Amino acid sequence: MQKKEVKRLEDSVNMSPEGKLPIHKRLSLKPSQEGIIVTRKKRELAPVSIWLNNKEYKRTYPYGNPSSEALVRANLEKFVEGVRAAVKVGLDEERLVLHPKKMEIQNSIWDVERICIDFDGMSARGFVDTKGKPLARDKAFRNAIRQFFKDEEFAKAVCLTAAQDYLTGGI
Repeated sequence: MQKKEVKRLEDSVNMSPEGKLPIHKRLSLKPSQEGIIVTRKKRELAPVSIWLNNKEYKRTYPYGNPSSEALVRANLEKFVEGVRAAVKVGLDEERLVLHPKKMEIQNSIWDVERICIDFDGMSARGFVDTKGKPLARDKAFRNAIRQFFKDEEFAKAVCLTAAQDYLTGGI
């Protein structure tokens, strides 16, 4: 195929009925002798994992606000600890309800996020920015909390283990 044809194909692949696709969904097409090489335009972030209470937490979420995701990844252990503490507080104050048979939280993941964002929820103490300076409880911190919960599967897994530890007395 000619370069112009490949470029036209790339443009059509990266369009949706609403307009151009977001950068994390766009594909890059390059002609080669074997055919067309397809890659993502935006490289995905490498997974980050931590061990906490003999459990591994692995975050692979590559989307959302890059600066907030950088804060989440730099403070992943503190975020997991903060969310676990927020689940405990929510269960103690009965803002969160456990399903009697499934041993899961009945509330939505966004209810846990609201507890974390509350002023008396997650404390900014111990969190640092990407340069290692202490993070204040400001807009950047709230955006990082929101970014943490955008990866719903990861956040649900953290909340599930926190609820199970709460029931068994592990928190």
